[in-house]
Amino acid sequence: MNENKETHPSYGQLSISRVTSNRRIPLYGTSNQGEEYIELTISKSELHRDLHKYWYLDTETLIKVSMSPAQFAEAITSFNGCGTPVTISCIREGEKLVKIPEPPYKHDRDLFEAEFQDDVKTVMADTNSTIEKVKAIMEQKTVSKTALKEVVSVLEKIQCDVNSNMPFIAKSFNEHLDKSVSSAKIEMEAFVDNKLRSAGLEALRSNAPSIAIEKKD
Repeated sequence: MNENKETHPSYGQLSISRVTSNRRIPLYGTSNQGEEYIELTISKSELHRDLHKYWYLDTETLIKVSMSPAQFAEAITSFNGCGTPVTISCIREGEKLVKIPEPPYKHDRDLFEAEFQDDVKTVMADTNSTIEKVKAIMEQKTVSKTALKEVVSVLEKIQCDVNSNMPFIAKSFNEHLDKSVSSAKIEMEAFVDNKLRSAGLEALRSNAPSIAIEKKD
């Protein structure tokens, strides 16, 4: 029987792979670098009919994206919304599959610390400016209400920054820390699960009985 092949612009194929690297891979959308990640590949597909069955053959790769185990878990359990961040590793441009450079690694703890330091510097600058204004007022023989109102206005702004902005930063940091811990736990469980599975398969191969095949003359 002749094999029949069918193609169409809408035919595509998705494959999901677990990849292990010998180094920690930076991924977009997570600060938890790991040596294992999930790779999703979307390719063009051909439909083959042979031996009374359908066979799906992936042909040209269109795009490859990488995800941490936590991102993959989030993607397949969260519907609608704005989606889950992924790292594009390869994408087809014309006839070529172009490799995309790795994203820059950014640790969110360092980012939060830098933002917090900026806020502290702003508060300190306002405080120092107010102190200088108060010193200047104290040297005057008469104190105007306008000058006092300016000082009170700056002090109220500082109070607002301390009472509102700082707790908000702390809350955001704690929320992100909880999410990072949860993601790290998922990724650690995936790592351990993969190692146990590999060790189990290796043990099965080592202990598998050998079958001797006698040659007949």
